[in-house]
Amino acid sequence: MKGRRRENLASRVGPFVATLLFLGALWVLWRTLSGLRPGDIKQALDGLSRNAFGRALLLTGMNYFVLTGQDWLAMKYVKRKIGYPRVSLAAFVSYAFSNGLGFATITSSSVRFRLYSRWGLDGVEIAKVISFCTVTMGLGLSFAAGVSFLTRSPLVSTHGIASLIAIRVTGILLLCLVLAYLLLCAFHSRPYSFRTWDLSIPSLPLSIAQVLVSSLDWAIAAGVLYALMPMGYDVTYFQFLAVFLVAQTTAILSQVPGGLGVLESAGMILLLPVVPARSAIASFVAYRAIYYLLPLAVAAGLFGAREALDRGRTARRLVGLLGRWLPGILR
Repeated sequence: MKGRRRENLASRVGPFVATLLFLGALWVLWRTLSGLRPGDIKQALDGLSRNAFGRALLLTGMNYFVLTGQDWLAMKYVKRKIGYPRVSLAAFVSYAFSNGLGFATITSSSVRFRLYSRWGLDGVEIAKVISFCTVTMGLGLSFAAGVSFLTRSPLVSTHGIASLIAIRVTGILLLCLVLAYLLLCAFHSRPYSFRTWDLSIPSLPLSIAQVLVSSLDWAIAAGVLYALMPMGYDVTYFQFLAVFLVAQTTAILSQVPGGLGVLESAGMILLLPVVPARSAIASFVAYRAIYYLLPLAVAAGLFGAREALDRGRTARRLVGLLGRWLPGILR
């Protein structure tokens, strides 16, 4: 009985939430584009070479493809077989919305509940998928930051923000955190019970895949912006990766939609010793358009089309039922 009530509630609330998400995506696109002066966009695009623009587009596509791997691994975790096209749709839309709209926990969870519930997953399974993907993202961020903080001298250490020793120690602590998780998965196979929840621990191969896939995600995301940075400045990729991860963490914690303004400010401040802000701003404008706005526009279109298709099917079913029942009622 309770299960039916929950399903009825989900079926009523789901379309409302989906509509809000779709309208929210359109609002963010309009607000961001209206906040940019045509001269800023023109300057950003004029300052880019075709090779840089092409590399950034290619890396953005690769990045979102890698992101779908997190949801695919989550399906392995909950032991559900769902075709990759469906998994990739849910993953792409949820990540594009969370990147563009902010409030990642709410937006990505709403998209996943809306889509995965249609494909047979119950609420507990979807919650496990969301938790798994959240942990995966944190593992990748910790591993990528740990490696970048321990390789050469990150630019953040020259800024008075933290000493080089503090950066190194932070990198070691982050890698120890990842190692502790892998050891937990290797030696603790029994699930944790919390009230009605049974939280199983991923297998060691699955946990290693989590770290690798998410680390690759963060590395490629940094590569998109790195490809757009002006030439002629002495910044290695690993130095830039450290700056990118610190700036992204700041933007995520701010919960500003897409980290708008926060990502740019933090990134330019950390790059200031090497790259002048005037030279970097065009790269950040181009990055915002390529990595955030373009996927958000595509995801909004896909999500809207999916909603329209499903509602069209519902309408056709209703017409079919009326066609069968109405003659009998009118007799």
